[in-house]
Amino acid sequence: MPRSRESAVDADPGAILSFATGKPSAESPNPTGRWGALVVLARPRERKAVVVGVLCGVWNAPPTWEDVREQPLLRHATWPRNANSRVVFGWDAIDLRPEEIPQLTLLGSRELTEEETKETWWYLRTESTSGTTWAPLNYVCGDVEREWRWEHDREALLAEREREQAVRDAAGKAARQRFEQRLKGLTLQTLLTEDPFARWAESPPFPDAAFRKAATDAVHETCAQIIVLGPKPRRPAVRSALKDLVARLTVLDAEAGEVIETEEREDILVVMEEIAYASGQRVLVEEFGDWIEAW
Repeated sequence: MPRSRESAVDADPGAILSFATGKPSAESPNPTGRWGALVVLARPRERKAVVVGVLCGVWNAPPTWEDVREQPLLRHATWPRNANSRVVFGWDAIDLRPEEIPQLTLLGSRELTEEETKETWWYLRTESTSGTTWAPLNYVCGDVEREWRWEHDREALLAEREREQAVRDAAGKAARQRFEQRLKGLTLQTLLTEDPFARWAESPPFPDAAFRKAATDAVHETCAQIIVLGPKPRRPAVRSALKDLVARLTVLDAEAGEVIETEEREDILVVMEEIAYASGQRVLVEEFGDWIEAW
């Protein structure tokens, strides 16, 4: 008999679980009325992580053990950069929230194939999860639905993508305009009174409060360091102060277990641009990409 998701989340390698697929875009119908299946590929408990592979097959009702037991791993078809690669995900403890996969149900267990075992190396190649794409659990639901729609409902799926991209582009343009307006009156003294990483208060998904405070202190101290240089600090001095900030954040990141990821990096780059602009040295922004390779 299928078991509940509570036991399924702790399943060992070889366990196969069914789940309800999710909408691959904001406009997609939900619920979809379809189900998929995944197999647990690795469960390194010392790292509190799990690696799974999505299996081929989409069903109009919850699949049975006989439906899924011999299914191979699904391959990507919809994204050019992932074309023909197998659909595999890794999750660390922070993202391991089984409730995000609807109707997650353990159907049974079997031996992993050699192909399936090989898919785990990229996630398990180091003791750290740094450098891997440890995605939120619910990605698996949208990915299997996206692959199904690419095969059976491609035109509508592409239209949804185009509309979503138009919305993102418009939002990005509006945000940049607001940012440019903010920069016009920004001063280093103002930055000293602000919390540059306010949205990190939600932890997870962002780093914990200790890291947030240390990063904020580093930003404020950098601003204070530049203020004492006078109203028109020279470019080399501002460059040195910003490079020192990057170095300090890099050390903090390493000590915290490498918690600076995409969104954190974007926030840090924003505040660095603000510091450069408020210092009268906005041209330094062009150099930032070369300074943050470690992130």
